[in-house]
Amino acid sequence: MSRRTGQNGTVEERNGAWRGRYLVDVPGQVERQKRSVVLGFKKEMTKAEAKRKLKEIIRKEGIDLPTYVIPSAEGFAQRVQQWEQTYVAERKPSNQDLIRYHLKVYLLPRWGKTPV
Repeated sequence: MSRRTGQNGTVEERNGAWRGRYLVDVPGQVERQKRSVVLGFKKEMTKAEAKRKLKEIIRKEGIDLPTYVIPSAEGFAQRVQQWEQTYVAERKPSNQDLIRYHLKVYLLPRWGKTPV
């Protein structure tokens, strides 16, 4: 999955202030981290204005953009090494050779440095 869609966040009123909550991807973790920001006081703005302000904050961080890519601490080459030790090692020797050949010639040159 190259990005997660639907990052709108939520707006709630707490102690007389509008608070916006949204999720941020953290490299190396499956779970997203919760973020909370104070958007303004209830006396000064409506809920719709607070939603617009939260949407601007999310847009500035780039989380809601179609080009957003989830940050990753692990590259394709590292994942392939783990996969070779677990999956490929259990195959027949002829299949192991073919798999390693395809990885070396086709996949790793193109995708080796790509984060997953």
